[in-house]
Amino acid sequence: VARSEGPTALYRGLVPSLWGIMPYVGVDFMVYGTIRDYLPLNPNTGEPYVAAKLAAGAIAGVTGQTVAYPLDTVRRQLQVQDIKVKYPDVPKYAGMVDCFRGIVLRDGIRGLFRGIWPNYLKVAPSISIQFVFFETASKWFHETHA
Repeated sequence: VARSEGPTALYRGLVPSLWGIMPYVGVDFMVYGTIRDYLPLNPNTGEPYVAAKLAAGAIAGVTGQTVAYPLDTVRRQLQVQDIKVKYPDVPKYAGMVDCFRGIVLRDGIRGLFRGIWPNYLKVAPSISIQFVFFETASKWFHETHA
């Protein structure tokens, strides 16, 4: 890619990726933290049940993904727009804003969310496990380094 299209081609879609990470992670932690306050507590440990944390993580992951997914769609479109071999009908966009506008004009708002359901199937379990691991590791770290 770098030889045929130049070194900047390696970074195609970077800006939407970076813009998408911020709301995704922010929404994940905000939603998880909010839900966590309402989770049922295990009377033996005083901590929320692991299953409840997993459910809260899944909800947080799906919510974060829903907020950030349009930016992910734009990133993917920008990354594949110059690949003519497999995708000859992919429109050419001038940048992020032009891509958003083009997708909405062509497919409506729903076009920004095309393919989100398979992504939910990936995100819900992975973010659930991530939050349980994060809390377990944080607790262990505070107990051993306090």
